[in-house]
Amino acid sequence: MNWTSITGASSGIGKSYALLAAEEGRRLVLSGRDEDRLQETKLACLTAGASDVKTIICDYSNLDDIEKFIQFHQEVGPIERFVSCAGFGRFANVLEHDNAHMQKMLQVNLIATMLTVKEMALLMLNQNLDHGEIGVITSVAGKIFTPKSGFYAASKAGLHGFCKALAQDLWDTPITVTSILPGPTDTAFFNHEANGQAYFEHVKQFATTPEKVAKKMHKALAKGRTEITVPAYYEGIYRLIQLFPETGAKVIHSFYALGNYR
Repeated sequence: MNWTSITGASSGIGKSYALLAAEEGRRLVLSGRDEDRLQETKLACLTAGASDVKTIICDYSNLDDIEKFIQFHQEVGPIERFVSCAGFGRFANVLEHDNAHMQKMLQVNLIATMLTVKEMALLMLNQNLDHGEIGVITSVAGKIFTPKSGFYAASKAGLHGFCKALAQDLWDTPITVTSILPGPTDTAFFNHEANGQAYFEHVKQFATTPEKVAKKMHKALAKGRTEITVPAYYEGIYRLIQLFPETGAKVIHSFYALGNYR
């Protein structure tokens, strides 16, 4: 049996997807930064029905960790599905944003993720499997732009563009690439700092859950779709903004101003 590899598996969407894959009896490679939480996910997956689970600690801000991650996958056996869920956000006015956080966010969310996905795609192609799937968590923040999300939005917009182009590059191969664009999701993602908590409080009425994202992602990967937005109404909002960009910008600004989130 081939392996399913999931980054960011210690919490949130990554953990929810790992549990969903475990219920199918899959063999799993789980990676994340937090050893204790990663082991908790491993135990939960084995309880849910995974046939085997391996773990590897990987910090996307560390290039040595990424090299070890790729080498680990070269040795573990055929990878049929790779799902990239690692990433983080910091929310602040662009002019007030901490430069170190900005650089780390772009390194983790964009550069390291692109590098890892590229290397995993090469690895999967060299395995000569009949099919394989790559799924990458991007974000609606990369298509619908709101206050205090400038650098996060830039990282996710870049990653979404990369995934769409990679899907074209792999079009005539057995590997499909799916960009998953969740809206705000009720996870610990927003709990790391006060601005993130304030941001989520402002949008929580429109939030989804990691379980819903995982289920939609699972179906999209199986169908080989190039992208999916969760919840779907965000795609409708995006299309309206594309048709009426000036009006859309004013509505977004007014919505956040009414909530004193400026």
